[in-house]
Amino acid sequence: MADLNVIEKANLFRDVARIIERINVIERKLSGDQIDSVRIKDAAITNAKVDTLSGNKIIVNTMDADRILASTIDVAVDVGTGTGGAYVRLDGVNNRIVVHDGTTNRIVIGNI
Repeated sequence: MADLNVIEKANLFRDVARIIERINVIERKLSGDQIDSVRIKDAAITNAKVDTLSGNKIIVNTMDADRILASTIDVAVDVGTGTGGAYVRLDGVNNRIVVHDGTTNRIVIGNI
């Protein structure tokens, strides 16, 4: 370092400090510590505990939830077994509620 001037040494120390901080962040992520924020482009996550999740479009195949808050649900939602069994369908798209016994619609509130 004897050949470096004061500005070059300061820049080098700043770069090293930035690299060390990035290494520390990566080590925290790999060790499983809580991360304040992270950007994920494409990922397959097997198991995750998330306190708050927001996004423009979130696609879920299966979800277990104690509570779901939504301003609008744009699809029909079946409460119960759905295909082949009894269910109650909340169909906001077609403005109706259907109670199905597994064979026949027993109650339809709204348009048929």
